[in-house]
Amino acid sequence: MEAAGVEIVHSDLKAADGVDVAGDVREREVAKALRVRGFRCVLCANLLEHVRDPAALAAACEEIVAPGGLILATVPSSYPYHADPIDTGYRPTPEALAALFARSTPLIAEEVSGGSYADRIRASGGTVVGEAARTVLAGLVAFARPKSFRARLDRWRWYRRPYKVSLVLVQVRS
Repeated sequence: MEAAGVEIVHSDLKAADGVDVAGDVREREVAKALRVRGFRCVLCANLLEHVRDPAALAAACEEIVAPGGLILATVPSSYPYHADPIDTGYRPTPEALAALFARSTPLIAEEVSGGSYADRIRASGGTVVGEAARTVLAGLVAFARPKSFRARLDRWRWYRRPYKVSLVLVQVRS
């Protein structure tokens, strides 16, 4: 997209390489720094399950994008626990995700299916026995990294079950 002349701005809670605007978009000064850029589109990809108040973040996105602009949001609807640094367990249907954007009109609300944990193991060149062994070993040191162990253990519930993602495209009303 950048090669086509589209400006892409990366925002994250913390400063890092590749982050253009660092800070919480729900804070007035950070939201203003983003809003003045006149965005016509905001991408909120697999983030809402990592915040305690997804509705507040959705409202902040609506404030950042200009009226008539678009917000593309994705959130796992069927996916294992994955702390970064938290996973609130928020797994909305596409309709529930669209409803978060109270000042917007839904244009698309769909659920997209992907592979399973078994597919992921095969794609990485691993084996079920190897993954099971790593899970057992992680269990031996679970006291040191409980979130990591919980995430590894939870993946097994998706061994054959497909990962799913809720996807919405909404247009911010004037």
